[in-house]
Amino acid sequence: MRVRSEAELAILRRIRAADVVKEALPKVSAKKDKQGQEQSPVQVKPICLLVGYMNGILTEADMADEGLQKDLETILRAIPSYMDIMLTQTMMLSQLFKMGRSPKKITAKNIMTLIQFSQNLMQGGWISKDPYSQLPGFGEEECRKAKKIMNGKTLFNYCMLPRAEREAAAEGIFGADHKDKFDQQEKCISALPLVKLNMTAFVEGEDEIVVGDILTCKLEVKYYNLERG
Repeated sequence: MRVRSEAELAILRRIRAADVVKEALPKVSAKKDKQGQEQSPVQVKPICLLVGYMNGILTEADMADEGLQKDLETILRAIPSYMDIMLTQTMMLSQLFKMGRSPKKITAKNIMTLIQFSQNLMQGGWISKDPYSQLPGFGEEECRKAKKIMNGKTLFNYCMLPRAEREAAAEGIFGADHKDKFDQQEKCISALPLVKLNMTAFVEGEDEIVVGDILTCKLEVKYYNLERG
């Protein structure tokens, strides 16, 4: 992702100057690979866009730049697939380490960091961003109002409500111009992976579990936004 113009460069310089962005930039030194060739320099632009997006540093004026908007969209479309690959490979390395076939030790913290980063990325936030902000039109004020009106319901509970109940609360959350924001919210909710997981463990025909019993573990996953069949 190359810098296209002076205006774009000025935006990226401003973003890069933020302390939280500086922390995310890798410390680069002149290194060579095993073949003795110099390694390619780190692309700073995608890091600035990603961390700027997750920390709310990118302004509406910045996103009016068509090139930056397109680049950020490219990043956000690609990263979920990359995160899935990283999680799969991390779990694989963990199993290989347990079997003595890999020197790379994977801890639970490694896996949780990947999951947390992925979740925070998709809701456009860093560590403390409200889950409601995954929905379009939800800033800090809207998140606060939604929790008050919905009596502390979680994002999942809110998305599972009948559309009519969410529509009744829309004006209180978004204000007078609630219709367009409500329509966008509903489009988003219809595409969310609303999932409920139930796990049980039991022994057939027995009320208690004792040593030597054959334990049956049952996992039931319900995907509410999938059509039947």
